[in-house]
Amino acid sequence: MKEAVGESAMTIITIILIAGAIGAIAAIISTLLGNQNNRANCENAGGQYSSGTCKDYNGNVCELTDGEYICG
Repeated sequence: MKEAVGESAMTIITIILIAGAIGAIAAIISTLLGNQNNRANCENAGGQYSSGTCKDYNGNVCELTDGEYICG
């Protein structure tokens, strides 16, 4: 009986660890895709995206309106 309890406990721990790893991977992928989207929107507006900020070629910060950057 002790072996069955030990096995079920290990199964539950394994499931929790796998769920945690999947959650962490999902968060990382979401962040990467969000940054890529911001970079693409900034470059489409004529700016340069660096360190989380969109700036035009004169160094002025571009405005973010409705998910789109407006530069210049």
